[in-house]
Amino acid sequence: MKRRKFIQTTIATVAAPLILTNCQDRTTNFLNKKIKGFIFSDAHIGYNGKDQPSKKAQQNAIESIVNNFGELDLVFDTGDIHHGNIPEKMRIQARDFWLTEMAGKFPSALFHYIPGNHELGSGLKDAELTACQLGSFALRPYYSFDYKGIHFISLPELQDTILINQETLNWLKVDLELNKDKTTLIFSHNSLNGTTFNDNATGYRVLVNSDQIFNIINKHNNVIAWFHGHNHQYEIVKKHQRLYVSNGRIGGYNPPKSWGNFGQGHLGGVYFEIDSNGLTVKCFSTTENDFFENLGNSHLSNQISRQTSLNTDSMVNYYCGHGMLHGNITHNFHNHYLSQTSSQVSILNNPVRAINANHDFIYNTEYKINKGNINKLIGYQINPKSVNYNKVNGGIQITPAKNQPFYIKLPIESYRLGNLLSRSGYYRCGLGDKYQLSVQFDSDKKMDIETQYKVLDKNHTKCYQSKEWVTGKILTDSTVFDITVPKQLAIEPEDRELYLFIKIRFNTNLSPILLKSIHLYPEENKINNEEERISIAEQNLEYSHITNRINLYRESEQIKLQNITTPKTLYIKTPNIEWQVRNATATITDSGLIVHQMRHQFQKRSQIIVTPTTHKPFYVNELLNITSCQISYTNNEILIQIFERKPSASLIIFADEAPIKLDGAELLRTAKKQYFYNVTKDKVILSLTSNNS
Repeated sequence: MKRRKFIQTTIATVAAPLILTNCQDRTTNFLNKKIKGFIFSDAHIGYNGKDQPSKKAQQNAIESIVNNFGELDLVFDTGDIHHGNIPEKMRIQARDFWLTEMAGKFPSALFHYIPGNHELGSGLKDAELTACQLGSFALRPYYSFDYKGIHFISLPELQDTILINQETLNWLKVDLELNKDKTTLIFSHNSLNGTTFNDNATGYRVLVNSDQIFNIINKHNNVIAWFHGHNHQYEIVKKHQRLYVSNGRIGGYNPPKSWGNFGQGHLGGVYFEIDSNGLTVKCFSTTENDFFENLGNSHLSNQISRQTSLNTDSMVNYYCGHGMLHGNITHNFHNHYLSQTSSQVSILNNPVRAINANHDFIYNTEYKINKGNINKLIGYQINPKSVNYNKVNGGIQITPAKNQPFYIKLPIESYRLGNLLSRSGYYRCGLGDKYQLSVQFDSDKKMDIETQYKVLDKNHTKCYQSKEWVTGKILTDSTVFDITVPKQLAIEPEDRELYLFIKIRFNTNLSPILLKSIHLYPEENKINNEEERISIAEQNLEYSHITNRINLYRESEQIKLQNITTPKTLYIKTPNIEWQVRNATATITDSGLIVHQMRHQFQKRSQIIVTPTTHKPFYVNELLNITSCQISYTNNEILIQIFERKPSASLIIFADEAPIKLDGAELLRTAKKQYFYNVTKDKVILSLTSNNS
């Protein structure tokens, strides 16, 4: 699309016309009385299907977004950055490409990633932890933040492609309640039932617990949008006084025309703007460099007209936490959102003690996918495959195959490409943790059930295996088993990340059984007669609705649990964020910040992106092959003390006016307000003009 035509493109709202301007000045962008954002999704790097674009085509698509939309406030990727069924070598290449050529092309925007099923579905190590490293998450893959008074939530499907699990929902309820006065947008990978088109693929393209999610978000009329990836079509549905948006595709499968007119054949994404009078959404084709509405698809633009909580004077706040703390597990908090203000931390008891998904079997077992009908027990795996089971009133009706035992595993344990374990992040456990497994069922004939369990580390090494099948204790309405993670494992794990896998054996004849529930409860295991305790940064936390003030200033902090038998939700708010640091941990100082170490080793050429949340006349925006340093600012000078760098180290400065003096680096080129330098010394000094002071 030619520049003049692009500038003349308008987004109509009831309150006022919205005019899109290209390549806007960064300073003006901060002062705008609106928020400008872009969403792309489903790159599927590594996919070898006929619809997959070349990497060059994907680079061109990203370049189109950068060139046409200039300085965006926010950029989101709603998942499936690489394809799932590819070997680890290709995954490494895909992560490098995505970080460098896609996410890395938006250094001046606050960038946020919501993992998809293809990167969470399986991995050589814990795929969920890998996603946390890719996205520079502070704690868990669900999180939220405020920008200019608007609240944004990341809500991924962690345990199953079609399930937002209870851990995530526990945290979400707290987040929505504490931010109920803010206009809220939710970003996920999958769709909600009854909104955007899902081809009736109930086993893949829509959330099985949509009703549960609606029950939560419908209590908050400030939630005005749900954006999702996964299904690859461009679509906007206005319903429930919200916009439900499918974010299209920048790679992967191209939906068939039989689905409807959903922008098939185009790469692109979704542009949105929020002002004080509402939200406007427009689907954009990078293939044609134009909005779809200008290509004859007016249904691919829409808006919600209502007063919002936009406040351009508001600071950025970041929220994270954990919705299922239990046992004696240690979690790590990583500092990517820098603030000089203490964090506010709350601990609340969860309403349900069970930590396993679908413990009361409330979800259907019969689903449809594009290849036909499938049976699936959410949260579990039933073997052998010849066992028949289906959802009935009161539980799951199971008919064994022949006269042989059948097995139920929790969580699912299956391997792809030989060594890629699916959904390996459940259930996390700690040394010495104790659990009670309760199985409730009805059968016409006597049935013996036994259990066996093992502990894996994040590399899927079997560190412990219970030696024999254990017979449970038969109670009035259930059979219960005691499960203990040893304080010392047979094989030393790589680190503290441990995962419990349980197998239940049903020794039965051909008599059907009604499986009513399976509950996994954390049990009391006092260490040295001490009570349950949660500490962060070596400070013990008060419980209930008391808000603790914690200084989370260091590059990383440990969240230590002791004897937590009633699962709890941890909620952390860090207010007044000054910097977002991607790909490395960092700490704030009075005069700037310290970049400590890389969060991952996925890029051949390391790239640390430092983005301010408010306008600054000059700042270090990118560090290339510089993996640790201190950045200090005065009124007209930047001092960079480099602690660790690789060959060909360089940096990029963003400045309203050109630096007039430098030492320790040489200017390579300029582009707009970006200045590219080759680093020649470990101490770099850049002096700016007096107008910047």
